[in-house]
Amino acid sequence: YRAAHPLRTLMDVTLEENILASYIRMAEQMGTGWMPTFPEVSGDSRRMNSNHGIPTFADALAKGLKVDAKAAYEAGRKALREKTLVPWSGNPAGELDSFYWEHGYIPALRAGEPETDSNVGWENRQPVAVSLGTAYDCWALSKLAEAVGNQEDVEYFRDWSANYRSLFNPETLFFHPKDRDGNFIPDVDYNFPGGMGAREYYDENNAWVYRWDVQHDIPGLVELMGGPERFVSELDRMFATPLGRSKYSFYAKLPDHTGNVGQFSMANEPSLHIPYLYNYAGAPWKTQKRIRQMLDTWFRDDLMGVPGDEDGGGMTSFVVFSSLGLYPVTPGDPVYTVGSPVFEDVRMTLSNGRIFRIKAKGVSDENKYIQKATLDGKPLEGPWISHEEIMAGGTLTLEMGPLPNKEWGAISPKDADDWKAAGWEWKDAGNGAEWTYSQFAFRNSTQSVSIVRYPASGRETALAHAPGELASTTDSIAIREGARIGLNGSYFNMRRLIPHTFFSISGEVLGQTPSSGEERSNGVLAIKDKEGHKLELLQYDSTKVETYRTGYYSALASGPILMLDGKAPVIDMGSSFNYMRHPRTIMGWDEKGMVYMVVVDGRFPGQADGMSIPELIAVARLLGLKDAINLDGGGSSTLWTEKTGIINYPYDNRKFDHSGARKVPNIVIVR
Repeated sequence: YRAAHPLRTLMDVTLEENILASYIRMAEQMGTGWMPTFPEVSGDSRRMNSNHGIPTFADALAKGLKVDAKAAYEAGRKALREKTLVPWSGNPAGELDSFYWEHGYIPALRAGEPETDSNVGWENRQPVAVSLGTAYDCWALSKLAEAVGNQEDVEYFRDWSANYRSLFNPETLFFHPKDRDGNFIPDVDYNFPGGMGAREYYDENNAWVYRWDVQHDIPGLVELMGGPERFVSELDRMFATPLGRSKYSFYAKLPDHTGNVGQFSMANEPSLHIPYLYNYAGAPWKTQKRIRQMLDTWFRDDLMGVPGDEDGGGMTSFVVFSSLGLYPVTPGDPVYTVGSPVFEDVRMTLSNGRIFRIKAKGVSDENKYIQKATLDGKPLEGPWISHEEIMAGGTLTLEMGPLPNKEWGAISPKDADDWKAAGWEWKDAGNGAEWTYSQFAFRNSTQSVSIVRYPASGRETALAHAPGELASTTDSIAIREGARIGLNGSYFNMRRLIPHTFFSISGEVLGQTPSSGEERSNGVLAIKDKEGHKLELLQYDSTKVETYRTGYYSALASGPILMLDGKAPVIDMGSSFNYMRHPRTIMGWDEKGMVYMVVVDGRFPGQADGMSIPELIAVARLLGLKDAINLDGGGSSTLWTEKTGIINYPYDNRKFDHSGARKVPNIVIVR
């Protein structure tokens, strides 16, 4: 189910449909109605653990194959609820199953504790492996329930799929066996756990491999691990941690845990997706590095060309996918993640007769890192491609190089989904930049989001705006370079594309002065982003139009000013000067961080529709500014920064506030 079925789905869909039809027939002819888990010529042998025939059907339905969804759902549900979850057993459910469906995990035995379930044989309970595998099967069954319109089961099994969390040990960050009373079994050696093949707790592999066996909820696993950075560091630690004993003693107990790179096993199916997990935590370049390492080390054209047991075509299919530069990490989700292709030019003849081409420019043993990527000429935001996009034909073009581009693809899967859901239409903005604009409903108001990006560098600038009465609390702008900062109780979340009322995410709030008691609070907010850069921001009560000064802080009405290098720019224009009444006034920073206010055109409010992007760039460059903001009180406002791009910010011309003064965006520039 991990790779062989998905590969056949691309290359020979008719054969795959016939195979799946035979599984349904097998469930009927064996008399139980249970989905087969290890189908053979003579029937279902019930080998291994879990019911992964279910995700095979979920994957097929997600990719548009012609299968009997109702029959697959019924067979999958019966297999989960009527057959025992005990590995290598075709018996009806027993004691352990009752416990699982009440508590959400298979209990483990302590050392010397006798077995109580007659269904358990020499393969033991494998409690962690079975609990994790069944959580994934529940997720897949929720997909089948959705296909047949059984909403009650959709919610039930989706909720049950989260029970993988019940065995997570927050102190060690491993999935750890528990006893019947919910206590973690003491003194478990994650490198060398109990029993032959580690079957007392895991199965054929140690705890390091099963640590990542949550294919259906990788964002949830990243969260459990403590976030992307910790997730990546723990992946690194697995590849770097030695066996801790001689190979003779290690393989005597774990003969299937071979093809080692540290504690990772390239030779066993539960490991196949692990090198690709870096893609889900903002470090796709490490996936590119590891995949090439695995292919070069363990799959060679010589006597040692296969590292272990080739079960059912899974390992071969992994090699095929990985050599192409794609891999289906989560069967049941019609998405492939991107690795590091081996070949310079590949044409895949798909089952629908179309051609999908993968061009890796300059690829070699040394040039294994993706510098940038396009799909049919359009920039590929993250390291994922949908099944629909592949089956439509087209060309994935990757520019390869010898050093990693750590910015390419460093977004989460949710980010990638949101870009598509928002319906972005990217347009050329000149100078290598593209821009897009979208609107959506939120709290009885219309939100708007503008984004500018530089595809070559992977940098993006985003601005969220809520017109009308919400503008004072939800306007914000953030430059997406590792720091996500919000002002005035406002935060624009790049993942969800809606404003939230947080001060900082991925950053540390160092302090805020107390509220003045006004409608909008005055004070200084100090924030440190995750890279350690300290930002100090002054927020002023926007109900008044005047200059505000205190100590060495100075700001314009209705907006914050960024402290550069610990020094606040001082601008004293007098209380009679209201820049919101000068539509073509710009403010900018020069190379030394000095701030300038320049009136380009002094028309009255409402008469201007904003300074255009070319105008702003021309004026900013003429004045030698590094960053510039068009402080427009008219129809739009524009930001330009040399480092991150340009952005046009539309306003609602009909909305006025506070004695005729227009609201202006809260602006943060992360430099």
